[in-house]
Amino acid sequence: MREEKYYKINKSKKICILLVSILVLIKKNNGYAAITVGGSSQGAYQSIGSCQQKDRTCTILTSKFIDYLKAYAGSYVSVKFNYKDSSAWEQDMKPGTWSNDSIDDVNFMIFSGHGYKKGKVCSYNTLHYYNLNSFTDFHPSSNEGMSDANLTTKEAEWGKSGTATRWVATYSCNFLNTEDSYCRNMMQGINIMMGFSSTMYINSNEGMALGMDLGLGENIIDSFLADAAKNQNGCLDNEGVAMVIYASAARNDTIYSYAYANSKPNPIGGSTAYYSITRTIPAKQ
Repeated sequence: MREEKYYKINKSKKICILLVSILVLIKKNNGYAAITVGGSSQGAYQSIGSCQQKDRTCTILTSKFIDYLKAYAGSYVSVKFNYKDSSAWEQDMKPGTWSNDSIDDVNFMIFSGHGYKKGKVCSYNTLHYYNLNSFTDFHPSSNEGMSDANLTTKEAEWGKSGTATRWVATYSCNFLNTEDSYCRNMMQGINIMMGFSSTMYINSNEGMALGMDLGLGENIIDSFLADAAKNQNGCLDNEGVAMVIYASAARNDTIYSYAYANSKPNPIGGSTAYYSITRTIPAKQ
């Protein structure tokens, strides 16, 4: 994996950075409450776990997102947790079941790891973990579909009353695959759901790009789609599809200015209108 190179900043670049910092400061001072962020990611599926899935740089993607978001947004963003590898459990993403900090307790949640679409190991699309809500208990390679190793779309009822969740980003294959009729089930009070309805490619620089964009106050939906198309371009054997599902009023959300600041959208199927938008990711030539 290529590492980012850091160069000596000349005088003109310092001026640009100062201007950007001033603009971000203006966006922060808009009366909206500061936000909390959490992460759950696994990458060592075989080197630590006993999974059929290969190791990926998923934990690096999540950490880059959180680090760059914090670097650009400063004190406006509070990082509540960033669980990685055997410290990351399915219960991190499961609403209403966990006494420790989880998705219910943060405004912005990011997951990065493997996923399965409906029919592969479960009856629903899943976010896949190599452990069983344990530091040391791993699912056997012969049973990828164990319940504690998979957060399904049916279980992902995110954003209900009393929870903090507004935005969720999942860097995982097929969690929003539309063959699963529950692929919108997570819209139970969150503003925006981001993910992929196809196979996707883990490029840790995508986490860096999204963190930087959101920290600069860019549109959440547009940034996610553009960063996916740029950083996965030409990496997949077949076309990929990045997908976002959102409550209508949240189309122009940024982390500094967002819909439902003092309320929540109604669960999907109710009076709130929901829409989806996709971006095609070109395959290898």
